[in-house]
Amino acid sequence: MSFFAFILFVLVIIMVARSGRSNAPQARAEDDRIGELAERVRTLEAIILDRDRRLRREIDGLR
Repeated sequence: MSFFAFILFVLVIIMVARSGRSNAPQARAEDDRIGELAERVRTLEAIILDRDRRLRREIDGLR
């Protein structure tokens, strides 16, 4: 019975040790990707808003 308790103890220690590992490189890569996507969204918003303003000016110019 003590053999099984020892194996269980070792498994618990291994699980605890693995859970403490950090995935910092992967997290940084995800953060960088999110930053790139956010910049793209800002650029697209600027383009769309600029087109809306131009369209409004053209419509106002037709009146």
